[in-house]
Amino acid sequence: MTITPEIIAMSIFLIFCRIGGCITILPGFSTSYVPIRIRLWIAISFSIVLFPFLWDMIYPKVFAEKSDYLKLIMMESLLGFLYGFIVHMYTLGLQFLGNTISTAIGLNLQMSMGISETTPETSFGSFIGVMGLLVLWVTDFHHHIFYEMVKSYEITPIGNYQYIRFDNILFYITNLLQKIFIIMTRLSGPFLFFCVVFNFSIGLLNKLVPQIPVYFVSAPYMIGLGCLIFYSLVEMIIYQISHSFKLVF
Repeated sequence: MTITPEIIAMSIFLIFCRIGGCITILPGFSTSYVPIRIRLWIAISFSIVLFPFLWDMIYPKVFAEKSDYLKLIMMESLLGFLYGFIVHMYTLGLQFLGNTISTAIGLNLQMSMGISETTPETSFGSFIGVMGLLVLWVTDFHHHIFYEMVKSYEITPIGNYQYIRFDNILFYITNLLQKIFIIMTRLSGPFLFFCVVFNFSIGLLNKLVPQIPVYFVSAPYMIGLGCLIFYSLVEMIIYQISHSFKLVF
C-alpha cells in the first residue's frame, strides 16, 4: 500500500469530520460572530496536528471500499456533532437561567437577538449567557473539550463502532439535561422566591389600597430590588457556573 498525497488528504479528512463536527456546534465557536472560515481553519489545524498520532489507526481504513469510506465520514461527523451538542446543552442552560432571572425581576419586556445564541432573548438573558461563556473560557473549558476529543479516539476508534449504542447515548443526554435543569433552577431559586413574595405583597397592597396604580408603583421597585439581589449573588452564580460545568462533564 503506497502512501500518496491522496491517501494523506483522505486520512486528514477523516479526522476533520469528527473535529469539525464538534467545533461546528461547540460553545464560543458556533456563534454567529465567529466567521465560518475561522472555524474551518481551527478544525483543519487541529486535524493536521492529530494526524501523525492517529496515522496507524486511520491508514488501514482509507483503503476500504468507497461505500465503507462514506460510512466512516458519516459516523465521524455524527460523533463529532454529538460531542459538541453535549457541551452546547450547558450554554442552553445558561440561556434558560438568564431568561428565568430576567422574567423574575421584571426585565423581560423587550426581546432582542441573543449574543451567545441566535435565538431571541432578553438583554439580561444575553448578559447572563455571555457572562457564563466568559467564565467557562477563563477556566479553560476549551482545553478540557479538546483533550476529551483526543481521548475519544481511544474510546471510539475510527471504524470500531460496534460498541456504540444510541439508546445509551439518549439515556446519557436525558440525564445530562436533568442535571443542567436542576443546576440552573437552583441558581435562579432566589429570584423566583423574590418574584413570588414581591407579587404577593403587591397584590395584597392593591386589595388594601385599590387607589394606588400598582403597575407604575411596583415596576421600579421590582427591577431595583431584583438588580440588588443579582448584585449580591453574582459572585456565587459565577462560581457555581464554572464549578458545575466540571461536575457535569
